[in-house]
Amino acid sequence: DRQSILLHENGKKHKENLETSLQKKRDDKLAQEKKVVDMRKALEAMNRAAGEAHVQDIDRYHGVGGLDRYYAEQQQQQQQQQQQQQQYGSSRINAVAEGTKKNEKKAWEASRKKKKRGLDNDNN
Repeated sequence: DRQSILLHENGKKHKENLETSLQKKRDDKLAQEKKVVDMRKALEAMNRAAGEAHVQDIDRYHGVGGLDRYYAEQQQQQQQQQQQQQQYGSSRINAVAEGTKKNEKKAWEASRKKKKRGLDNDNN
């Protein structure tokens, strides 16, 4: 009945279990996001190393032009990444990478403010 449900929902043990469960979910989500960021960084480092090795091979067999082309491509990729970070907001990703909940909360609030400002600007 309704009274039993209210008694259960307002019980101390239930509230503790609920808070513990929610905290565990938040921690798991942060850990997963951090894994994704770490994996992305590792893949970027591997790609960079492979690209440099490839350029050295090209230079060894085809002259110096390959090195200039490689660095131009790297610069273009960095510019694209910077544009994506500006577009999507890298503050949350950086906060997760640092693993600090305080910074993540600040970053989340900042991204919400950016989104609100963007929506307000579109309406004007």
